[in-house]
Amino acid sequence: MPLPPARGPISSAVIAALIGADSNDLAAQVKPLFTEPAAEADFFVDDDAQLTLALLYELHLRGIVGVDDGLQWDPGLMMVLTRLERPLDRAIDASIDPIAVQGDPAADAISALGRMTADDASAGVSVYVRDAATVAEMTELLIHRSLYQLREADLHTFGIPRIGGRAKAALVEIQADEYGGGTLSRMHSTLFANTMAEFGLQTGYMHYLPAVPAITLAGLNVLSRFGLHRTHVGELIGHLCAIEMTSSLPSDRYVRGLDRLGASPRARLFYEEHIEADAVHEQIATRDLVGGWVGADPARGAAVLRGAATFLMMEDRIGDHLLDSWSAGRSSLAAPVPD
Repeated sequence: MPLPPARGPISSAVIAALIGADSNDLAAQVKPLFTEPAAEADFFVDDDAQLTLALLYELHLRGIVGVDDGLQWDPGLMMVLTRLERPLDRAIDASIDPIAVQGDPAADAISALGRMTADDASAGVSVYVRDAATVAEMTELLIHRSLYQLREADLHTFGIPRIGGRAKAALVEIQADEYGGGTLSRMHSTLFANTMAEFGLQTGYMHYLPAVPAITLAGLNVLSRFGLHRTHVGELIGHLCAIEMTSSLPSDRYVRGLDRLGASPRARLFYEEHIEADAVHEQIATRDLVGGWVGADPARGAAVLRGAATFLMMEDRIGDHLLDSWSAGRSSLAAPVPD
């Protein structure tokens, strides 16, 4: 990740520690800077907090330009991360309704996932892209999505060593497809980069992080929270399932929108791939991944549904931000696009 500019006092202090300042007293230094949000869900739009989380999580992924990789487990930085994860967890729970799992936990979880992810063909970003989005709006959407899509599958892959049996085999099968079966040109991240390039965008990893608002960063941070903590493997499974179960039909709308905008076949390939692939993945994810992992454990079923509900909630909030911005005739981005 390129080192981005700070967005407030906490991210400023953390960036200073990342590039050489003493981090031993960092937790004490930033403690007075923490403020409780007026409402828990407001934490998702706190630019300072969300950028700081993204920076600290990135230490466990590909790292940050100019930052010593040895800081991955720096105690001062990890204390700040722990301090920020508490309001992140509270914001999640304040924004979703818990879903009880009764009877057969696996069957109940799968049934609930089906209800939660039922397609709405009348509204949402994909419907807008199909019918009305301009080239400029589509370009902005690609910028928002690039932070996740250029590392698509990476966080969910953390689940593989944390589960076993039928569920593990199912997750490996899904992830292998996401990585193009080992062929670079077929990796979904590569296909998305091709779409970006067709719209004149840079395709470097996390290149557009400085331009996106806090709500987009929050979507990344929620996934990192689930992916990097073994205690949240159930939420990670639910998050993945919700993606796979809500991708196929919207991808068809994106293809239609790109065709309306005159995009080339190369630009459409990423979404064309997801029409078919995610329809297959949905079956694997529910039957074998969820069914195999949840089994007869109600707590596991509840964790899966919490992860799915969190993904759907974040997608709704990000989508609302995009559509509200565009309907008001303004950019959905938070800062000028980097060169």
